[in-house]
Amino acid sequence: MQLCEIRYKIVKEEKHETEKTIRDLEKNVQVQNQVVQELKKKKEEAFKKLEAIKKEMELIDGFITQSEREQEKLQKGIDENKIKLELIEGTLEPIKLEKEKCELLLKGLKAKGAR
Repeated sequence: MQLCEIRYKIVKEEKHETEKTIRDLEKNVQVQNQVVQELKKKKEEAFKKLEAIKKEMELIDGFITQSEREQEKLQKGIDENKIKLELIEGTLEPIKLEKEKCELLLKGLKAKGAR
């Protein structure tokens, strides 16, 4: 009988320890559940931020493309005006020579007229 009593106490104590372990594990599960829920919220927030950043990057890419086009137009204007300047300078040189020639002729005529 005494042996049965000892066995009963041991098994009963083991039952209490196992119940306590279950309660502790259940608390840990609840804590981990809260952690998982918080992490999921943070992930969702991060995803929203990522989407906003993607939209901002697309907007910036659009501005870059627009600025590059404007830059190309401006460069084309520079190139066209350089060609125009070369043509003007090419036209100006013969006119300058003709002007100098006329000035010399006029000087010559004035000099003859003064005699």
